[in-house]
Amino acid sequence: MLDSYGLKLPMIADYIAGGSVFFVQSTHSLANNNPAYGKNPERPLATLVYALTQCTASKGDIIVLLPGHAETLTAAGMLSTAGVTVIGSGNGTNRPTITINAAIPGLNMTGANVKVYNCRVLAGSSVTAATRLIRVAASN
Repeated sequence: MLDSYGLKLPMIADYIAGGSVFFVQSTHSLANNNPAYGKNPERPLATLVYALTQCTASKGDIIVLLPGHAETLTAAGMLSTAGVTVIGSGNGTNRPTITINAAIPGLNMTGANVKVYNCRVLAGSSVTAATRLIRVAASN
């Protein structure tokens, strides 16, 4: 927590969270895609897809994908909320992994000012027609 002139600002890594912070971990025993979850790493959301539905555009929301998180995408429409930052936590193969397992434009970044850090994006073994792994289709 950064204390600036008495104002408490939450920090994630090097980022000051201007909006909400959501934690995601697919393998956590308490993971649940429910609005009551995600504000605490001990009660994370189960998917990045759901976490994005909880974000508010251009408010500085941050989604933290915890170490070992794994998610498979089979439909397009990801990362359409403007101004969201997704931070993968972990190192090497313990970093969050997003697998593209359909003929879709991969991790589809259609929201302006979206950032994604430290995540592994892989092609699924059954995919032969994936158009790309990552698609940036918005400004900044």
